[in-house]
This record gives sequence, C-alpha cells and structure tokens, in this order.
Amino acid sequence: QGTTDANGQVSVSLVSTTVGAATLVSTLADGTTASVNTLAFVAVAATDPAPAAPATETIVQTVEADLDAFAAKLKSVLLLAGHDVESVFAEAVALAKKL
Repeated sequence: QGTTDANGQVSVSLVSTTVGAATLVSTLADGTTASVNTLAFVAVAATDPAPAAPATETIVQTVEADLDAFAAKLKSVLLLAGHDVESVFAEAVALAKKL
C-alpha cells in the first residue's frame, strides 16, 4: 500500500510466491480502480542456506584436543629447557581443564 506524491506517482515493492502473470489493481480515493495485466513474476534460484553451526559438543571436543596438544608441547619445551615439571604438570593440566 502506498500514497502518491505531488506528481501522482508511488513506488511499491511486490513479492510473489508464484511464478507467472499477475494483475496489479490500483484504487483511487474515490473508489475507482484501474488494473494492469503486464506484471509478471519470475523464478529466482534459491540461495544455499548458511552452513549449520557446529554442535557445542564438537566445539568443546576441539578445544579440549587443542588444549591437550598445547600442554604436550609446553611440557616438552620445559623439559628440554631443564625444568622439573613432571611432579606438577598433571595438576596444572587438570586445573586448566576445569577453567
């Protein structure tokens, strides 16, 4: 629905769920009508839906695996540097997983 401007023109947006010819009917304030049969709706290819977000469980598993890999690398580096990490490392990893 729209109202004409001072020049008697109006802009509208039309959407149809059906392909094919359509009749456009305009009604004046006094009730008179005019129709146009040259309006045609065409099919447009549907867009692909957005990929579904990964399940929370999968995200948690990925984060846990990344944490385990990081912890293993950190342990190796600290041991290579000569630090005695064996006694506290398991507790540190357990604490990190709780966070």
